[in-house]
Amino acid sequence: MVSAELFDRPTPLKGENGLEGWIRMFLKEPFQSLSKMLTDEIIAETAENLRPILYQNGVWIADYVRLRCKAVKTP
Repeated sequence: MVSAELFDRPTPLKGENGLEGWIRMFLKEPFQSLSKMLTDEIIAETAENLRPILYQNGVWIADYVRLRCKAVKTP
């Protein structure tokens, strides 16, 4: 390994329901065995709990962290 860099990459999510949309897109498996009503309730409650942290100036911000590595293959 030549180098590794860990850095924050805050990413704006589109729309008032941006976090809910993000959850529905990337976290499908945990909800597969649940009813739509329970899934909707869990996602809405999650968004409400995270609103004070991830909703800034009218925009949802996903708090991504990136890891960038550089390596050299040796013979």
